[in-house]
Amino acid sequence: MWEARLVDLVKHTLAHEATGHDLAHSIRVRNLAERIALAEGGDIVVLVATAYLHDLFRGDSENTNKSKTIGFARTALSQISFPADRVPDVVDCIRYHSWSERHSHPPDLSRNVLIFQDADRLDAMGAFGIARTFTYGGSIGRAIGIPHDARLPLDTLEAELETGNSTLDHFYSKLLLLEGSLSTGTAQQIAHDRHKYLESFLSRLTQEWNGEK
Repeated sequence: MWEARLVDLVKHTLAHEATGHDLAHSIRVRNLAERIALAEGGDIVVLVATAYLHDLFRGDSENTNKSKTIGFARTALSQISFPADRVPDVVDCIRYHSWSERHSHPPDLSRNVLIFQDADRLDAMGAFGIARTFTYGGSIGRAIGIPHDARLPLDTLEAELETGNSTLDHFYSKLLLLEGSLSTGTAQQIAHDRHKYLESFLSRLTQEWNGEK
């Protein structure tokens, strides 16, 4: 089956991925995309293939505009008897899934792209979203940071402890915004509980910081 063959082609590239964008992430996104597509009418074949390919070559200087990822995808899919008429949709999902580049995306994205965006964003929420956020922060040398509602014994300590680009800052600049960015009703339903989990985690973290728990 083409899915097993595609995994064989990508797993070596993802083997040493330590930022939370590894093969396990791809599998979770695959499962979420399939769930959403079954409810919303997306193309599961396109979405499953994209899940394994979308995060290849992150941080590679040759991957501007995901050109290296797309080139790899075209070659890999041609080697595994993947339906040729679906390759352009896979390319679009790869090209337009990114949260950080969302403001430059065209306004008329296809249903498959919107479903894939939702699946990828859902994996940045909930328990795995928290785990991935701290994994990514550590991999790039980010400080954990302090909760936004933390009490400090001295006003001067904030400047000493807060980097302005900490892992906890990432919760407020991205993770807590994801629920409102989703396009499909199915993803929104899944996101509601995951968002509450993020809020609960931050509340507990703040209580522990303040010595209340």
